[in-house]
Amino acid sequence: MSWNRTSNMKNANCCHACERPAIPSSSSAPLADHAQLRALSAEVGSGKLDNLATFSEALIAHVRFEEREVFETAEEALGRDYLDAG
Repeated sequence: MSWNRTSNMKNANCCHACERPAIPSSSSAPLADHAQLRALSAEVGSGKLDNLATFSEALIAHVRFEEREVFETAEEALGRDYLDAG
């Protein structure tokens, strides 16, 4: 996927409800992580506390991944000025 700083909602490279380009991903793992985290959160939220440690570990691992990969990629692609202006 290529970067296009002028991406908008009509462009497949745009994220959700904003006009910023989406971060390209080489795999679907981050989206699968989000689905797993939502499911675990719902279970813990409904009182199934035996999954609390699993949720915590999965959340920590995913946040570390985003800090290492996603945020670094965003800084490189968008530039510091663009992100600071947000």
